[in-house]
Amino acid sequence: MEGWISLGSAAVPCLMACDTYVCSKHELGCKATPRQSFSASTIVSSESDCATVMSSPTHSTHSHTRSSSSSSSPPSTSSSGFTSDDPEHDESVTTVDEQPLLDPELYKKYGEVELNNGMRMPSIALGTWLAEGAECSFAVAYAIKIAGYRHIDAAWHYGNETDIAKGIEAAGVPRSELFLTSKLWSTHHDRVEEALDETLRNLGTDYLDLYLINWPVALNPNGNHPIFPLLRSGRRDVSYTSDIRETWKAMEAMVRKGKARAIGVSNFSKPNLEKVLSVATIVPAVNQTEIHLFNPEHKLVEFMREKGIVPQAHTPLGASRSPLFNHPAVLNLSKKYSALPSEIVLGYLLAKGIPVAPKSANPERIDSNYVGAFAAAPNLDKDDLEELDAVASVGWQRRFFTPPWPVELGFENWPEMQLSCKLPKRQAGGAVKISQCPCAFPS
Repeated sequence: MEGWISLGSAAVPCLMACDTYVCSKHELGCKATPRQSFSASTIVSSESDCATVMSSPTHSTHSHTRSSSSSSSPPSTSSSGFTSDDPEHDESVTTVDEQPLLDPELYKKYGEVELNNGMRMPSIALGTWLAEGAECSFAVAYAIKIAGYRHIDAAWHYGNETDIAKGIEAAGVPRSELFLTSKLWSTHHDRVEEALDETLRNLGTDYLDLYLINWPVALNPNGNHPIFPLLRSGRRDVSYTSDIRETWKAMEAMVRKGKARAIGVSNFSKPNLEKVLSVATIVPAVNQTEIHLFNPEHKLVEFMREKGIVPQAHTPLGASRSPLFNHPAVLNLSKKYSALPSEIVLGYLLAKGIPVAPKSANPERIDSNYVGAFAAAPNLDKDDLEELDAVASVGWQRRFFTPPWPVELGFENWPEMQLSCKLPKRQAGGAVKISQCPCAFPS
């Protein structure tokens, strides 16, 4: 496929907690028998040369339609051959291309945002933090092939870029139809091109649509850990000689070389944005930071919009078992519009013009985070949005992720500096996974 570097055959094990997966020879280039079923515990061996194994999605009850891909309409999905083993299932009306998912008018209004360089970025990205191996590959393939996502949000330090590449390859969608985001990690601030080249190799592509500086703080590239180098005291081993302004200049060079179509930042406060803007010849296209109902960042969002920077929400649903879902305002609107609380929370951001990157590896949630969010956004009227805006009143905004940086980040509601972080001891013969760090970064 044009734009892709060949990854070879990708075998994606079937590990999701759905009842049955059905392999489609026609759509996924699988040499297994068409309509062959695999239980959730089945591992597809590489010998079967099966690109992936997927299930028929359990769609939400919203009645939306999907049309051809364009800048003003949702992405298309060709006849997939994905079927259900339910004996009452009628294939003639529920094959993927016939299953109504998304109203083109909803996509036209909420599906994309325009960046300051004229590019259009899909408003809902699949977040991939903490997804690993087969689970990650399946989630990516499902999101693209079945749910209709066209934006995948990655990061080098997640350690799963090659898993993402397998999922993308299994989905079989042309590179030109996808929007790929990844991020420069803090140990790479002084070697931007080297880091980006590794990400491109991992993802199997020769360019990114968006490359972000993950955090405004540089870490020692020669420290005792490639991701989380620590001092003996347990504090982060910060590289105080690295200058974020020089890092930004190196990011701009990646645009000129054609390795990134757009560049931006992540987790940058107003003071750190101002540092970058003081030297920028290319204004950051995006600042991806923690934005949600409890942390709406009204002032920061206003500043970014004044500068032509798109605010993008990571952690838009909050933490696991999110308290956002139990807030009375969310529950009332959920009942009012017959929507899931998560759909109200995401729809709130979309209605305010803030793109989101929710993470899930569960097919049903992947669907609802996409279709349900698009359905909820237009239902929320002015009074609803004002009610939700008031949830986090001035002086009360809650963050769910506050990694222990031993430097001031410039956010008004960041807790007092947490100065220590102790990674768990490495198991014999094994590596410490990012998910084992008690302060693992969500983005």
